Amino acid sequence: MTTNSTQGLYRSFAAIRILFGLVWLINTYLQLNPAYIHLFAHSLQADLVAGQPAWLQAYGAWTLHWVTIVGPVLVAKVTIVLDALLAVSLITGLGLPFLAWLGFFYNLWLWSTVGGLGGPYTTGATDPGTAIIYALCFLLVIWSRSWQVWSLQPSPVRLPQAAGMETGRIVFGLPGMTANKGDVLGTTNIYVIAFLFVGAWVYLRPRPLQISPEIVQDSSAS
Repeated sequence: MTTNSTQGLYRSFAAIRILFGLVWLINTYLQLNPAYIHLFAHSLQADLVAGQPAWLQAYGAWTLHWVTIVGPVLVAKVTIVLDALLAVSLITGLGLPFLAWLGFFYNLWLWSTVGGLGGPYTTGATDPGTAIIYALCFLLVIWSRSWQVWSLQPSPVRLPQAAGMETGRIVFGLPGMTANKGDVLGTTNIYVIAFLFVGAWVYLRPRPLQISPEIVQDSSAS
């Protein structure tokens, strides 16, 4: 059963999902620049810079080795196709939540390669990088069940996953999670998406009815 308040929550989540998809679509369009494809292999060297731990440098070298074998141009084109698929999915609701899970793991991979896990972490550094925020937003898409309305994919209407949304709220509030290094679009856009998801949950989520003591006493007396 839905009420006006829960309908408002569902529509807010759906609107934020679509906005996320539009941001993702613009990012995908910018990746059509030939420089993205030609410099793709170079972008994977973030794990190899001085100051990164030895285990991350080894992982980065392994990743770069396999990308070189497959072909950096081919891998770059695959990422563009995947990004376009994720954008369409977010805008239309089709393929969710499966494609949102794919987007989550894809961004974890980007965070661990192109993003270098946000490192190297020197004294005073708190920025975890951009891709981890994108990954969090894909989790918020899943936990909020944002494909239930304004979607081309029929889906049973259920309440958002409260534990997941609370986890997202806490993680987003951790120190350093709102730092900003910048990327293709700058990190401001993706922070706005995460903030909107968390804000909609905090202010619009269903709350238990508050029964005043006077009503309880009247009920007992009757």
